[in-house]
Amino acid sequence: EDTKDLFFFQLQTVVDRIPRRDMLILMEDMNAKAGSDNSGRERERVMGRNGLGVLNENGELLADFCAVNELTIGGTLFPHRCCHKATWVSPDQ
Repeated sequence: EDTKDLFFFQLQTVVDRIPRRDMLILMEDMNAKAGSDNSGRERERVMGRNGLGVLNENGELLADFCAVNELTIGGTLFPHRCCHKATWVSPDQ
């Protein structure tokens, strides 16, 4: 938990240094499932309905980070085949 908080704190520090007029594209495998339910809070502005599975803890952290920084989880905006939605799937899934 502390490691994740530290990661997002450091990431926020970097993002804060980027001028608002610049386009920010953040690409990272954050072990996050964004899910397909974008209802509630700021989610409708942050993500679409084409995510994978159910929102997990890392997905929640990512969605909150995106909401604060007015970013979008791009992989959730358009439909994709399931095999293209994840970089890795647990063998027990």
